[in-house]
Amino acid sequence: MAICSAIHKYGIHNFSLYILEVIATDKSVKYLSEREDYWYNIINPSYNIQTIIKPFTGINHYRYGKKVSEAIKFKISNTLKGRERSEVVKLNHVLGARKKKVYCFDWETSNLLMEFEGIRIMERAVNKSTYYIRETLDKDKPFFCNINNINYKMFLKSSLFLIQALIEEK
Repeated sequence: MAICSAIHKYGIHNFSLYILEVIATDKSVKYLSEREDYWYNIINPSYNIQTIIKPFTGINHYRYGKKVSEAIKFKISNTLKGRERSEVVKLNHVLGARKKKVYCFDWETSNLLMEFEGIRIMERAVNKSTYYIRETLDKDKPFFCNINNINYKMFLKSSLFLIQALIEEK
């Protein structure tokens, strides 16, 4: 980060930290973003951490509101056409390179219902967001989904070892 280099170069004593506004914790993320934008537009800081907090989303994306010209689209398209990818690369795109297995257990009986090779694979199979899967994975929260018109209430684990303690508790 640029600020780290600057602090190292100029020394911490040449920098100040100010709390501009205190906001209640029950406010929405949208409200917090609005306030952050408000102060950013007033101060226009040279060392901004905004892109670190919410990278590449909505109005924080560096190209938000900008149009890509047809010429640029054509160049990108031509560059990607005919590109040969190895079978390993293709398989990693399908499966997800950083796979975390997901074991699905019945909420009531703790029986293993199904397992998935990765979160993205489960996302496609159960039609639920990656965020929802991650929020319930390895936590004592129920995961609700409908597969082939059957409603499931499950708990999700990333390891079979984690389930042993849970079964012993029940």
